[in-house]
Amino acid sequence: MTDLWKAKHQTVINKVWKEFRLFILRRDNERCVICGRGKNDGVIIQGGHIFRGHHDSTRFNELAVHCQCKRCNKAHNDNPWPYWNWFIGKHGQKTFDELKIKNNSNDVLTRADLVKLYEHYKNANKEYELIGILTKGKHFE
Repeated sequence: MTDLWKAKHQTVINKVWKEFRLFILRRDNERCVICGRGKNDGVIIQGGHIFRGHHDSTRFNELAVHCQCKRCNKAHNDNPWPYWNWFIGKHGQKTFDELKIKNNSNDVLTRADLVKLYEHYKNANKEYELIGILTKGKHFE
């Protein structure tokens, strides 16, 4: 295991992203929030950011990242409106505007912030796995 306190900054970002992305895909049932296609449809699924660029203020914000198929995520770079309209329909214009302001802030994630995020999402993913193991093939009444 990489010591996150000693690793290069980009290595830490990549490790956090790996856990965060997995969490987002599971949260969204591995289905694109735009077109509804998922892994079972043979598409590649990704974590798509609502705003272009990777700003620390929203990079690992659960509200700013959703499951998208590769096609919809790529199309979002040229035309953000389908994703933005979906988001506004689900969360409201006020939330969208607040998130956009946050995205434009100069917030910076410290090493401590990143390590905390990594541990949080790694633990959350372990819980998903445990729930899946415990409920697989079981029926609850």
